[in-house]
Amino acid sequence: MRFGIAGAAFSGAVIAREVAEAGHDVVVFETRHHVAGNCHTERDPDTQVMIHRYGPHIFHTGNERVWAYVNRFGTMMPYNHRVRSRPRLPAAGQPPHHQPALRDGAHT
Repeated sequence: MRFGIAGAAFSGAVIAREVAEAGHDVVVFETRHHVAGNCHTERDPDTQVMIHRYGPHIFHTGNERVWAYVNRFGTMMPYNHRVRSRPRLPAAGQPPHHQPALRDGAHT
């Protein structure tokens, strides 16, 4: 059998791969000049810095089957998301009531 798949983003790519591995002919139709949809990345040819053309994307899952499937096709880079912040320091001479309050009501 021959199948046409619209789009080469995650869903289209996975469906096309599974159908092809099942022994069928597959044609993927993609309007962009690359695969991976909005998750497409490319290296800058001069600096070798990874460019996220459509903004950064983080892939995460707790499903072992999904993780094993994804790792068949490439190596995932570890990433730990941590939010770091510091309270704004008041300008010199600013009255205390203009200082930002912390959660416990104390001032910085």
